Amino acid sequence: MGKELVRSERGAVGDLFLEVSFAPHPVNHEIGRDLYLELTVAPWEAAPGGKVMMQTPDGKVALTIPAMPTAARNRDKGAKSC
Repeated sequence: MGKELVRSERGAVGDLFLEVSFAPHPVNHEIGRDLYLELTVAPWEAAPGGKVMMQTPDGKVALTIPAMPTAARNRDKGAKSC
């Protein structure tokens, strides 16, 4: 039979705590417990909104980009807002 672990101040007898670290990745990076991906989106994709494909650790997914408000799109083209 297995040997019982001695209780520590971090948990009850039998609890197992793992500290996991990741090797640097060329696309993803971690900050704390969150995983980040920098995705470049062209202005003509971002302004009207739509979907772009992106790679995640579990495979490709479609990311929905909300459309910019009409006033913001006009302002970006040099038109004055009212």
